[in-house]
Amino acid sequence: MSNNSRSTILLACAVASGCVATPATPPVPAAGTGGLYMPRDVALAYGKGTRSPDGRPGPNYWQNRGRYNIEITALPPDRTIRGTESIVYVNNSPDTLANPSIKLFINIHKAAAPRAYGDTPDYLTSGVHFDAVTVDGQPVQWQVTENTFTSRQYPLPKPLLPHDSVRLGFKWHYEISLKSNREGMIDSTTWYLAYFYPRVAVYDDYNGWDTMAFTDLQEFYSDFNDYDVAVTVPANYVVWGTGKLLNPSEVLSPTYLERYNRSLTADQTITVASLAELRSKSVTTQGKNNTWRFHADNIPDMTYALSNHYVWDAASVVVDPATNRRRVCRRRTTTPPPTSITWCSSRSTGSTGCRATGRASRIHMRRRRSSKASPGWSTP
Repeated sequence: MSNNSRSTILLACAVASGCVATPATPPVPAAGTGGLYMPRDVALAYGKGTRSPDGRPGPNYWQNRGRYNIEITALPPDRTIRGTESIVYVNNSPDTLANPSIKLFINIHKAAAPRAYGDTPDYLTSGVHFDAVTVDGQPVQWQVTENTFTSRQYPLPKPLLPHDSVRLGFKWHYEISLKSNREGMIDSTTWYLAYFYPRVAVYDDYNGWDTMAFTDLQEFYSDFNDYDVAVTVPANYVVWGTGKLLNPSEVLSPTYLERYNRSLTADQTITVASLAELRSKSVTTQGKNNTWRFHADNIPDMTYALSNHYVWDAASVVVDPATNRRRVCRRRTTTPPPTSITWCSSRSTGSTGCRATGRASRIHMRRRRSSKASPGWSTP
């Protein structure tokens, strides 16, 4: 009997004849039920009780999380984006994690990066450069070479135990792409910053670490994280993006601050800043640079845009009459050429609701927010 035949018989015995002990968690539905193929890892997740055949989380379901504190600086016409971040990564899994995968999506711009299709020289850059990396406050060495692309595993000095956390620190810089696609320069003073920060990849209950390379084709798979982001730009630049703006009085002149505050409860569209007003350089406070601070909870990603000449419109709408919760939408537009980017955020929580220029679909098995909130983390 061949090895393949023996393996097939043993597998059939285990699945159909109960040759293995019954697990303590809910039983695994038989492979092939209803004529459908059941992937091995999905069957194992059913057996562990982390997933249910009806699509709901199982009794043993978990998700890992991160709390990101990010500071970035973008000072046109200098194309170099500089950032620092601290990530408190929480391991809610039952597993010990030794080699977390770090996503470096901006490396898609490196000349040798695997891509689904070719591109022009204006798309290419040298990718992400790291100035410092720390683990729990201690400097560490991380070998990132010219052949490091959009996913890179990092061996922790000390493995991360179940239900414990680790604090990762990154200081990095990169050159923004001249060509705007998913992110990049729309024009010389209008930049779209997305996927610009190192992030911990998803570690899930059926696939382990997500090490899939980003090829500029598929969408992203992300944990639900909390974000505090500070974006420093020159005076007379406005920043729009994910989350609740925490310091409008520090970055907006009184006239425009009043309009912005009025838009938070307005049912009609309010022009916070017109093109003529932006050109008059009167919209923002007049220090050398301004830092715009945003906060959002329980979201899979965030993005920001900056410009010194995009018209700023804003309004809000009640989305939950029971609590009077409003959704605030901010739109920036300019002509020519006709372009528009819209962000929506919750007035009551500051969480992002939509991003008109992007998508939030995730690859692999679709995730759900767990109904079991982890201690110390807010839920929507």
